[in-house]
Amino acid sequence: MSKLKHSKFKNTGILFELLVRQIASDTLADKDSLALEIIKKHFKRGTELNKELKLYQALTKENFDSQYKAQEFVNIILQERAKLNEGILRRQKYNLIKSVKESFVMEDFFKYRVNNYREMASVFKLFEYNQSTSPKEYVTCKNTILETITKNDVEIVTESTDKEYTSQPKEVRMLAYKFLVDSFNSK
Repeated sequence: MSKLKHSKFKNTGILFELLVRQIASDTLADKDSLALEIIKKHFKRGTELNKELKLYQALTKENFDSQYKAQEFVNIILQERAKLNEGILRRQKYNLIKSVKESFVMEDFFKYRVNNYREMASVFKLFEYNQSTSPKEYVTCKNTILETITKNDVEIVTESTDKEYTSQPKEVRMLAYKFLVDSFNSK
């Protein structure tokens, strides 16, 4: 049994995340983004790459209140992943990676830190699992995903900021949110 190596070059979830971050970076620098064109070209609705991305996102963003529900969810996602056409998916990933290599310096492109790297790597390994891979590694990756999707929502803001924000009238909160979105969009 061999250990399955994670490849961030072939990880659809990580590639998409890095492209989105590149778009944000380009937007803030007020320049046209090649990453946006790559996403539009390679992640079109109906492509195998888009279908796989949705599965990655489901396994890293959903939350369940019980281990049983989470386990069933993971099993269904793995069944859906098995339905994808591997040949087409492999070719689409190759073309995506080729576009990224032609558009960016790879060291710069992969310099951004991906917050949920561990979970994305675990999803990749689950999706790429085959008979020559260690069953122990499969179970470890599956457990990582189960722990992630059965956690309570993570607090993003500090408790004091959250209390201050929620104590404001609804109109003030909506205005602050609108200001934040408008300011980002104008950049």
